[in-house]
Amino acid sequence: MTSSRPDRRRPPAGDSRLLALAPALSLAALLTLVDIVVQPPTAIIGFVVLAPLLAALLGAPRDVVVVGSAALTLVLLSAL
Repeated sequence: MTSSRPDRRRPPAGDSRLLALAPALSLAALLTLVDIVVQPPTAIIGFVVLAPLLAALLGAPRDVVVVGSAALTLVLLSAL
């Protein structure tokens, strides 16, 4: 069976999943750290939503779920 999805748009396979997860999780962690340490008058934690979007560009749907779950957890914990 052939895929109608072009090769350049296929999600990474095998070990290259790390290339999709690492930048997205790093972005979420960085934004959370900035929000905690700097405590700006405007909440930065809302920008954590960019992490799953980055994962969607680079990875498979499973990667987006992992990063989205982590981002949601960070947002909920930051509200405490």
